[in-house]
Amino acid sequence: MADGHDELPDTTKIVSDIQKAMSAYGEFQAQLADAMKPWQDQWAALQERLTPLLSAIAPIQEEVTTAWAEAQAAIVRELAEIGPRLRRTLENAAKVGRLGWTVTMKMMPINMSTLADMKAPAEADAYMLEWYEEVDPNVDGLEARILDVEVLEPFRTSLSQCFTAYRRGDFAIGIPLLVAALERGIRNFVPTERFFSTDVPRMVKGRYDKVKEDAPETVEAFFWMSLYAFTQWLYVQYGPSNLGEDRIFRNGIQHGTQPPPNERVEVLRLLHALDTVAALYRRSVAASPSP
Repeated sequence: MADGHDELPDTTKIVSDIQKAMSAYGEFQAQLADAMKPWQDQWAALQERLTPLLSAIAPIQEEVTTAWAEAQAAIVRELAEIGPRLRRTLENAAKVGRLGWTVTMKMMPINMSTLADMKAPAEADAYMLEWYEEVDPNVDGLEARILDVEVLEPFRTSLSQCFTAYRRGDFAIGIPLLVAALERGIRNFVPTERFFSTDVPRMVKGRYDKVKEDAPETVEAFFWMSLYAFTQWLYVQYGPSNLGEDRIFRNGIQHGTQPPPNERVEVLRLLHALDTVAALYRRSVAASPSP
């Protein structure tokens, strides 16, 4: 009986197979290198072409980074400077009203601040005429905002005619209408039982007091402050002692004792105040809870 043992592998064959595999792998690597060479050449050429561009961009990137850092620092400095001034402006919003104007949502802080620093009504009038000439010369934006307010819908036709007359240079005809529209807008802020009250400044004061109590630090409170001071200014009693004063009086206009002047600035101040009312109404609607 022959001895049993495991059959040994053919070492020679294994070595031969490994050599063939390595040879095939080497050929594959050579083929892969040949296939990749055009791509490598293109990438090298691209890098060579981009080198001058990247070298040119590097200083620009550094300049932009530096300029951005300087701009941010300038903004911080400007805010630090304008912050206290703006705070004083908002706290003195009543002064804006006594100059015959109001604070609106469309005014930038610097505009509010400049207006509040005016010493005389004539100076404030000149500034606001110039401001509108820059930001809304044809009062298209003003018209869109005012006519978009639901509570002024009953006055839409007459207000549209007022804007048409304004652009035509016929200012006097719009003044009585704008006083009435302003009162209509204000009346919609008070409870129904007070809608027909004749004391419009008191209506505004009631709303201002409420906002001041609920949210004294909001911009809205300062807008109401300016509107309250403005209505006090507008509703000063008109009589013999006021004859010759270069401004409009609500009671004089509506009672027929003061002819409405054909002055652009007088129409613009009423439209401006109406814009304040419209913006405050939109804010109140936005703040109201959904049904």
